[in-house]
Amino acid sequence: MGFYSKITRYIAINIVNTPIRHLNLILLVVGLVLAWILKSYDFTTLGILGAFVGGVMFASVFTVASGTIILLSLANTFPIWQVAIIAGLGAIITNFFIFRFVRDNLYNEIKDVYEFFGHRHLTTLLHTKYFHWFIPLLGALIIASPLPDEFGVSLLGISQMSQGKFLALAFVLNTIGISLILVVQKLL
Repeated sequence: MGFYSKITRYIAINIVNTPIRHLNLILLVVGLVLAWILKSYDFTTLGILGAFVGGVMFASVFTVASGTIILLSLANTFPIWQVAIIAGLGAIITNFFIFRFVRDNLYNEIKDVYEFFGHRHLTTLLHTKYFHWFIPLLGALIIASPLPDEFGVSLLGISQMSQGKFLALAFVLNTIGISLILVVQKLL
């Protein structure tokens, strides 16, 4: 076995397969440090493209602080409606990846748990008329709020909503949520 093969094997066994403890907490701290660093940067030099980047960052729990700082900075220079629409387009990029992950991967991961707890009882509960409208409504409210979108997108992902409807709804809700934040900032 050659030297590079030994290094590749060592990396594959000892680094790639080793779970990082507290990864989500580390990512959250990195996002907050990034927000603290970005607060002094002039985002108007990016133009309206900065709103798109801010929108992409606004939709995730790890970068919501950084995205908000970017959007608030841009709202001082550009019209609020323009920043909100472009940021809404950016936010649906992040939401789309979460939506696809939930639709494509989450079911396979929770299928065993679903079977263990008795799929007939859970299926009956999830198909009642109350859950049929409550899960998408709760997901939509979370997306429209200033809260990070992951949980709301996940709820819409499990509610059997089509991809096209989801993208349109996510755009409208994110645009409204971002607009509200920017308007409140202007009023203060």
